[in-house]
Amino acid sequence: MRSSYPFADTNRMWLLYFINGFNQSITGNLAPFITSEFEAHSLVPLIQVVSSIMGAATYMPLAKILNLWDRWVGFALMAGSATLGLILAASCNGIGVYCASQVFYSIGFTGMTFCIDVITADTSTLKDRGLAYAFTSSPYIITAYAGPAAAAKFYAKNWRWAYGAFAIILPFFAVPMVGILNYAKRQAKAKGLLPPAPPKSGRTFAQSCKHYFIEFDGQCSFLQYRGFHLLKPIC
Repeated sequence: MRSSYPFADTNRMWLLYFINGFNQSITGNLAPFITSEFEAHSLVPLIQVVSSIMGAATYMPLAKILNLWDRWVGFALMAGSATLGLILAASCNGIGVYCASQVFYSIGFTGMTFCIDVITADTSTLKDRGLAYAFTSSPYIITAYAGPAAAAKFYAKNWRWAYGAFAIILPFFAVPMVGILNYAKRQAKAKGLLPPAPPKSGRTFAQSCKHYFIEFDGQCSFLQYRGFHLLKPIC
């Protein structure tokens, strides 16, 4: 797949990692105050566990999407899920919508991080891969200290803008990244670097649903989610 992506916007990937880390640091510090405002502070561990489980269950089907369809498709889906979660959190009026927003947010940002890691592997040699991963992960050095201070400022003004601001910032950087990946694929296809598209399968709609359910490891993801869910009381 490396030949399919002859170049990548490494600065934009770094910025996306920075946005992810900064947002996680801010919202993680705000979560106890938000749930307390909804008089549901005791649900903080539950929200964190459920959203983490859903994020972990994203890896297997997302990996299939990246291989079967393309990198830009998976990245676009995850960016959309993260943006939806941020919008729901910024506009929520109850603990139920806030919980749902954290699930979409966790799935989206976990998936985006995974996509960037895959693209980093595609666009780097084995010799330089460690340095490439160190570069894309370096924003966490900044966000670990800047996040709590920013969270305090947002809470003093309006905590909803902690989500609303990133709901605007994230698409601003994610959409061009989707365009870059799609353009790189088209360039590779024009140069004959990609294998020809397979012929139409001729499957019915029901057969296609069954086929993709198996291809995306739907049953394994469900079992993984249920397994982690059963461990929740122990944790």
